[in-house]
Amino acid sequence: MSTSKKLLSIILLTSIFGIFSLPSTASEQKTLNKSYKIKTTSNLAKIGRKAARKQVPILLEFAATDCSYCVLLENEILNPMLLSGDYNDKVIIRKVYIDEDLTVKDFNGRKIPLDKIVLRYGIYVTPTIIFIDHKGKELAKRLIGINTVEYFGSDVDKAIDLSIKKIRKNQYSHHSQ
Repeated sequence: MSTSKKLLSIILLTSIFGIFSLPSTASEQKTLNKSYKIKTTSNLAKIGRKAARKQVPILLEFAATDCSYCVLLENEILNPMLLSGDYNDKVIIRKVYIDEDLTVKDFNGRKIPLDKIVLRYGIYVTPTIIFIDHKGKELAKRLIGINTVEYFGSDVDKAIDLSIKKIRKNQYSHHSQ
């Protein structure tokens, strides 16, 4: 068999196997895509209650709709974190678009304009990631912008681990008194 026929056979077989590995319906593809994309939130009180129940931090991304760096952060770091399943019991990951004219529920359940949350946290650049507890208190150094993607995931992991330690330490000190 000639080299070109072998190559054609390999391409054909790869294509056939690739077709069988794809979701069979458009709804399955939609479900797959939706399941592993960072969710937006307008209810910080609800997310806070969930974080308190699970005793985990909240990773809150502040993004803008036309922010290419936000898309890079989500595609290369945050969405793969969700897809892996490794973070399900470690952190709640959510996103807020700072350029939307929204009313949100703050951590006390009060409805306030989104720009008050943005001002409260001093967000001036997107993407910015903050690591907060169930009351909205920052637990680790925020990550502003995105630099080298290869190292950024490590920075996110370190901030999550530090946040978890602070939450668990705080829980322990409240119970021991």
